[in-house]
Amino acid sequence: MPELAYVNGVFCPIGEAKVSIEDRGFQFG
Repeated sequence: MPELAYVNGVFCPIGEAKVSIEDRGFQFG
């Protein structure tokens, strides 16, 4: 089973997961 990430309401493969540099919740969460 491939490793999945849940980012911005979408499941995608780990290698394709990206978070915007402007995402304050991710940076300081």
